[in-house]
Amino acid sequence: MNTKRLVATTLSSLALLSGVSLTSCQNKAERVDLKSREDSLSYAFGFTVGCNYSNGMDRIVPGGDTLLNREAIIAGFITAMRGDTANTLITLAEARELKDNFFEDLRLQKAYKEAEEYRKMKVQNDVFMEEAAKETGMQALPKPYEKYDGPCVLMKELAPGRGDTIGSKKFVLVNMTIKLANDTVVYSTDESKKRMMPVSRISPRGLKQAISCMRKGGKAKVVVPCELGFGRQPKGPIPANSILVYDLEIERVFDNEKEARSYNREMYLRSIGKWESPAAPQSAPSVATTEGDGIPATKATE
Repeated sequence: MNTKRLVATTLSSLALLSGVSLTSCQNKAERVDLKSREDSLSYAFGFTVGCNYSNGMDRIVPGGDTLLNREAIIAGFITAMRGDTANTLITLAEARELKDNFFEDLRLQKAYKEAEEYRKMKVQNDVFMEEAAKETGMQALPKPYEKYDGPCVLMKELAPGRGDTIGSKKFVLVNMTIKLANDTVVYSTDESKKRMMPVSRISPRGLKQAISCMRKGGKAKVVVPCELGFGRQPKGPIPANSILVYDLEIERVFDNEKEARSYNREMYLRSIGKWESPAAPQSAPSVATTEGDGIPATKATE
C-alpha cells in the first residue's frame, strides 16, 4: 500500500479543521455552475480550504510539499465529502492508525535529533561554564531543586543593592542585557516597554533564581546554563542549548500587584503621551484640640 497516498488521504479529511484563509490559487478548478447563494457559499468553503491547504502543506505536515501526493489528497477529500465508503481505499481506523504512527515517528526523530545536538553542545557548554566559574567574584547558586544534577547558575554581584533579598513573591522592574556564549547580544531592555513583572512568572528558571537573590538597586552578571535556560528548544533569537549571560539591574521592587499594575499603567500612558501628573496636594490646616468640650479648633498653617 502506498504510504504517501495513505498519509494524504488521512490528512485531507482534516483540512476543514484547519484555519481557512483566502490566498491565491493558481490551479484550474473543476467547472461548477453557481446558480444560487448557497452554491457560491459552498464553492467558497471548498476554495478557501483548498487554497489554505495547497499553500500551507508544510505547516500541516513537515516536508508536506515534497512528501504528499496532491492528487491523492484531492481524491481522498472528495471520497470523504461524498461519503463514498464503497470506493474508499482504506478504512477510517486504518487512516487514523497511519496518521498516529506517522506523527509518532516524526516525534521520535525530532527527539533523537535534539538529543544529538544537545550532546554536541554540552561539551562546549561545560568548558564555558568551567571558565566562567573562575572569574573573580563569580559564585555558584544552590541547586534549584533537590534532584537537579546539572550545572548551577553562576552569579557575580556588581552592586549589592539595598534592603532585603527580593524572594519569589514580589514584583520587579529589571534592566537587562542578554548575550550568548559567543558575546552575541540577543536582547536589551527597551526603555519604552519596561514593565513590572512578578518574580514567580519570570522565565527561564535560572533567571528567576538569580533575581530572587538580588536586592533593589542591585546589579549582577549572571550565567545561566542551558539546562536552566530554554533547554533544547530555540526561543526567538536564542538557539537551542544556549548558555545565557545576563547583565541585570533591579530598578524597582513592589510588594503587591496593585502597586505594580499602577506603575505599569503610568508607564504605558507616558509611552503614548497621555500621562497627566496628579495635582500636588494642598497644605492642610494644623489642628489643635481645645480644652473643655473637646471641639477641635483650626489654626492656619504659617
